Amino acid sequence: MALRRGSKLIGVAHLEELYSATAHSINKFGQPVGQDVPDWNGTARPLADKLQGEYCSLENLNELIHGQGLFDAFNSSPGSMWTYLSFSGPFENIDSFSMNVLKPLIQSQKCKPYAILVDDEPLGIVTFLRINPEWGSIEIGNVIFSQKLQRTRASTDAIYLMADHALTHLNYRRLEWKCDSLNKPSWMAALRYGFSYEGIFRNALVYKGRSRDTAWFSITCDEWKNNGIRNGFLDWLDHTNFDENDVQKSKLKTCIIDAGPTK
Repeated sequence: MALRRGSKLIGVAHLEELYSATAHSINKFGQPVGQDVPDWNGTARPLADKLQGEYCSLENLNELIHGQGLFDAFNSSPGSMWTYLSFSGPFENIDSFSMNVLKPLIQSQKCKPYAILVDDEPLGIVTFLRINPEWGSIEIGNVIFSQKLQRTRASTDAIYLMADHALTHLNYRRLEWKCDSLNKPSWMAALRYGFSYEGIFRNALVYKGRSRDTAWFSITCDEWKNNGIRNGFLDWLDHTNFDENDVQKSKLKTCIIDAGPTK
């Protein structure tokens, strides 16, 4: 017997290998079951109004305070930045931007959006999605970096602040990252940030009249706290990791590997 996974056939032997790689215990019927999670009573929704980092701060997204600055930052960026986002930018004016991006994010009860500020200038948006305190699962999504924010210390700091708030301060058990499977920059960013690739959900949704296969990534709380990811971020963000020309000495992935598992 074999099961189909994408275009590949998975045999029983491979399934056994997958099962054995999953941490588990054996119940009284001799069946493998997930490990016990003692004293788990869920966690809280993210409610912080502001998260302060070394190179940026995250503030509750506010149309009046951040709207014009974000519109200007995004409008000075290439229109291609909107291709893989659910929002149909670029936008011709601030009213259209507010109606189609800011208001839906701010008014939604299902997400927690933040404006990313660098030296008090709003340059991007990042959002907590799929917030499930009962299970301890949460997603970083709707990541919108203006060209001025992309490939900077501040953009990495913003992701660190989100991840650390969820996994360290609120004790979520799982942090997710998802993207269109054809969105190579987002895919590479997830791997750079230490997320593990989990697979493709085929025909996951339709947006902008297009079919989307969704790539899934995750970081578990144990990986964040004990496997070097959190400490790797801190080492990379440290001022001593950059020379006088603001060039990194070590890549983030190298810092994560060097930090290694906590003994």
